[in-house]
Amino acid sequence: MVLAGNVQASAGEVLELRGDEAANNVLITHNSQGTIVVWGLEGTTINGQPSATFNGGNLEKVDIRLFGGNDTLDVRGLRASTDINIEMDLGHDIVLLTHVRAGHNLTVKTDAGYDRVTAVGIRTGNDFNIETGQGYSNVWVAASTVDGVLSVLGQDQSDTVTVRMSTIRKDLRVNTGKGNDTLTVISTEVVLTASFITDEGNDRVTISGLKTGLDFNLEAGTGDDVLNMVNLRAGRNIHVKGDTGKDVVRVQNVFAGQDAEFLGGDEFDTFVNRGVWSGQDLEIVGFDRFI
Repeated sequence: MVLAGNVQASAGEVLELRGDEAANNVLITHNSQGTIVVWGLEGTTINGQPSATFNGGNLEKVDIRLFGGNDTLDVRGLRASTDINIEMDLGHDIVLLTHVRAGHNLTVKTDAGYDRVTAVGIRTGNDFNIETGQGYSNVWVAASTVDGVLSVLGQDQSDTVTVRMSTIRKDLRVNTGKGNDTLTVISTEVVLTASFITDEGNDRVTISGLKTGLDFNLEAGTGDDVLNMVNLRAGRNIHVKGDTGKDVVRVQNVFAGQDAEFLGGDEFDTFVNRGVWSGQDLEIVGFDRFI
């Protein structure tokens, strides 16, 4: 039997949660009147009780650390005028964020384990940073507005990263690390530059309906990678680079305001062209087969 443990919670200008080494299961709600309720689920207690209630009308900052164990953190409607920091430790962890708002930065960090981070309807005044540890990770960001940089950093082993229907007012940066990774970006606008690195592994990348104000960069590492780009618009440059492995690059209705460059790697690479244009230079080199 896995013990649920106890979470210590306090609040004033700062909402602070500290878990233990057991499997903590926590739900946080923040209503329109400013009331914050921290619930313990599946046997988890909050300050030794089933729940704790706080006045969050003047909440400035959130600092949550649940430490070891297979933890689940479900945060709904939480609003802080400055930063929200969430740190999970070793274990198979789940972080669910729904309509969370940070006046400055929102940061989520997980450690080794099979982890899931789902963020829907997020709004930040500055950056939104997600960093996962060693193990299989699944990151999903949807219907969100980030006024700074959205950054997703994975580690080794196979990761899945999805960004859908979001607006990033500075840069979008994703590095999935080593492993057989899946990266999907759909119907998203990036005001500055979108940069993606998938590193070693047999990776699958789908970019559909992405618009950038400046550049689009995609670098695949060693492995047999499949890179799909559909309805991609870059205000300035597009740079796509393969590496060692049998890579397939597919483009459809892709446009760069200035230069577009597609570089194949070693071994036998395929370029499937269903429409790619550039305002100035277009370079497609290093491929063995063109379709």
